Amino acid sequence: MGLLRPGGAVQFIPKPGGWEDIGYEIVSGVNSNKFEAGQEVAIRRPKANSPHPLEDLVGFDNLVSWKHFSNRESELDWIAEQIKSNVEDDELEPEEIAVISLDWRKMKETDFPGLQSRLKQSGINSAQTGTRAMPKGTFAKKGHVTLSGIFPAKGNEASIIYVMGFEQVGSNSRLIVQERNMAFTAMTRARGWCILTGVGRKAENLFKEIQNILTDPDKITFKVPDPKTIQRNLDNLEYERRRNRLAQAQKLMTKLDRVLEDDDFKDLDPALRQRLVEKLKGK
Repeated sequence: MGLLRPGGAVQFIPKPGGWEDIGYEIVSGVNSNKFEAGQEVAIRRPKANSPHPLEDLVGFDNLVSWKHFSNRESELDWIAEQIKSNVEDDELEPEEIAVISLDWRKMKETDFPGLQSRLKQSGINSAQTGTRAMPKGTFAKKGHVTLSGIFPAKGNEASIIYVMGFEQVGSNSRLIVQERNMAFTAMTRARGWCILTGVGRKAENLFKEIQNILTDPDKITFKVPDPKTIQRNLDNLEYERRRNRLAQAQKLMTKLDRVLEDDDFKDLDPALRQRLVEKLKGK
């Protein structure tokens, strides 16, 4: 959303209820059921809503890291060395590692071939999604590091995710929302560790923004943006998702009601049947 972005948020959930719908709590700054532009608000996400056992083992600050470079060659060198360490020192299987590039223009032509060459020198195999080595619909191949763009990565995960080309986020002011959403999607492919890399000042500034977010892991404090300055309100999206969840639940309850009336279920354990009936009646 860019809540702590120096240039201001680019998208926002303008109602406290919208934040609560996605699992956050309003800590301070709301005197009524609405936000006011310029108002300082603090929110937090209870650990129960995002349990992650690795946080207890290694700490959250070890799960997300970043590094910026002066040029792409240095970035590729570093990623290859890190993956070599993951395989040889950390004893991870190559298929537990994926590299997702945000630079779709150079990804297939230069960046991934360059990374594959470096990994090959270390005796590590890799495969690009959407190629003969890793056909469409496949995200992991035994003995191979996965190299992917953002779209094949959707819905898939790996123990360690490297997100490279981070300088692309915000490179086009008209696509800043989409680019941030793609970066977020890439980052959330990680089951464990997420490492971000990028080139130049743009990547460095983005990593500073992330550092500011992680300064206080218990909550995020921000100023409510002026509705005129953001590109996208998320309230309709979040409430639509909530309505869909409620509609789905209602369909399941209706189906269960019909099932309980079926003669085939007359022999269901009486105690369980009674509990289900009470649930349907809202008791």
